[in-house]
Amino acid sequence: MTQNEILKRLAYIKHLYKQAVEQSKQPETINYSCILSFHDAIDWFMSLACMKKGITDVSKIDILHKNSGHKKAKNSIALMDYFVILPDLQVASEVEKINKLRNALKHDFVLPSKLAVSESVSTSTIFFEVNTKIVFNLKFSEISLTDLLSIGNVKDYLKKAEGKILALMFEDAMEEIAKAYDELIQTDDELLKNKWSFWSSNYKKILTYQIPVSFEKNEKSLEKLGKSLKEVGETVNINMGRIDESIKILSLGIDYRKYRKLMSLIPVVYRSTNGKVIMSKPKYEESELLNNTQFAFDFVLECALKVQEFSLA
Repeated sequence: MTQNEILKRLAYIKHLYKQAVEQSKQPETINYSCILSFHDAIDWFMSLACMKKGITDVSKIDILHKNSGHKKAKNSIALMDYFVILPDLQVASEVEKINKLRNALKHDFVLPSKLAVSESVSTSTIFFEVNTKIVFNLKFSEISLTDLLSIGNVKDYLKKAEGKILALMFEDAMEEIAKAYDELIQTDDELLKNKWSFWSSNYKKILTYQIPVSFEKNEKSLEKLGKSLKEVGETVNINMGRIDESIKILSLGIDYRKYRKLMSLIPVVYRSTNGKVIMSKPKYEESELLNNTQFAFDFVLECALKVQEFSLA
């Protein structure tokens, strides 16, 4: 297995871990699903660690029989067995709590307490931070989820944003995130245009009618009327554009409230007729900049993954 293949799999494991963290923040009545996601992320990490070390399924059983003291032969590997197969792994006793919570939830529908959910977040974080270094000689915090992306320009912008975040240059990171989002919206349209060579009943895009707002020839005689119609036209065009983009967001299954939050955080990107990118920056609260930048990065990444995973039949 190549290093690139390992990094891509680690990126997916981290993606699942981050999803579990987000699930843990949901209301108490539904946040327990994070236990299942944490368990899966840890289980896949174990499997990847075995793949890196060249430990096959048959070898796993053999190692388990030699070292665990089991008298009865086992035909499958449970989560906690990996701590016997991979004795260098740490945080075993804490992970066992997650395993018990998962089994109780999955098999008996016993819901975990709020405290148990909180402890599972901490345990999973420590597990990945410690064991990623032990097994892969990498820092878990430096594993880039952008390795999961295949949309070139979006990936490049997000990689730059990730570097800016690590360097604590949050406003600069916001600019790169805004460029990535703008590029993503353009890419989504291009994917559809490339699928159909002409606009037909096969693909109907919401067409935004651009109301003429230029009254240059009659500017003197219709100055007041022209100004009013221009304002109306610009307002209608802006609102129709927003409706178009909102429907696109909803059609991708993306949380609309998160989308609204993103729009309040990132700079607005304008494209001039000659292709030049112009930005209008919002004012940032320094105390919230770190969390908001990370939110914006994670959300645009999520959008990009959904766009690239969707393929037209």
